[in-house]
Amino acid sequence: MNVKLTRNINDKLLVDFNLYSTIKKNKEGQSAMDPFRYALFANPYERPYQEDGSYAWDKTYRDLSGKVGETAYLNYETFNIIKELRENTLTTDYANVRSQFGLEWKFLNGFQYRGSAVVNYTNVSTADESRAGTYRSFAQNWLNVARTSGSGVLPKFNYGFLEENSGRTLDYTVRNTIEYNKTFADKHYVQAFLPMRSPSGQTIVSFTTIPFICRTTVWRVILPGMMCHQRTIRNWICHA
Repeated sequence: MNVKLTRNINDKLLVDFNLYSTIKKNKEGQSAMDPFRYALFANPYERPYQEDGSYAWDKTYRDLSGKVGETAYLNYETFNIIKELRENTLTTDYANVRSQFGLEWKFLNGFQYRGSAVVNYTNVSTADESRAGTYRSFAQNWLNVARTSGSGVLPKFNYGFLEENSGRTLDYTVRNTIEYNKTFADKHYVQAFLPMRSPSGQTIVSFTTIPFICRTTVWRVILPGMMCHQRTIRNWICHA
């Protein structure tokens, strides 16, 4: 959205105002497995849905780079590429507002003042979400990086995660100029400037990661010999 306003108050005073705004929202599916690679090598006879409309599991596809007994993701048996792209999303919100105010004033013979003030505000936020039970949540779980003899995280602890990031910037600039223009004897032209510029701004960035491995306040066995206890939604402890 753009708004422009220019007004001649009189023959010596001019005022103008501009307002620009942009709002964007984007939501896309993402998967821990390359969907193009999957489309190239997956079994074309696998069905995406069951007869009752529920998701069907791909029981034949496997990345050959993983070793049986050592790679945790091989224990994930409920993979469906359509479910992955629908339930693993990256949402980006972008908003920008820029306003500008200008003033021109002819106050003496040959003298002119030009002033402008610009304020710019930008806000960007992202939400990376993996729902419970998805392969992406399973593959990025820290338990699959630990030495688990290929067992990885149990399906009942695959609760997903949410990562939120946001950043906003507010800056402004003030410009002032005094200009002198004079022509002498229709042959000589003199022009002089006295500018002043005062910029300022502030940027704030924040992020939040919320893993949902433990969602209750009771002790649970995650792996043989390991216990996990959640203190808050962002603070949980697992130890042997």
